[in-house]
Amino acid sequence: MEKALTRKDLVNQTGAKYYVIDYLRNIGKLPVIAYSLRKGISTLYHPDSIKVVQDHLERRYKSN
Repeated sequence: MEKALTRKDLVNQTGAKYYVIDYLRNIGKLPVIAYSLRKGISTLYHPDSIKVVQDHLERRYKSN
């Protein structure tokens, strides 16, 4: 099994801002392994999330 990612991991690996990750999670685009149960415990994202974030950033900058 591949390693789960935190929001910080996604930000570091994709260059996206943290609020882009939150936006994609809130609209249901990011595959989540485990949601945060309380403050201080990170939401864990599936490694495929990297591709989802990169695709979103490419579409966002392509339209500008």
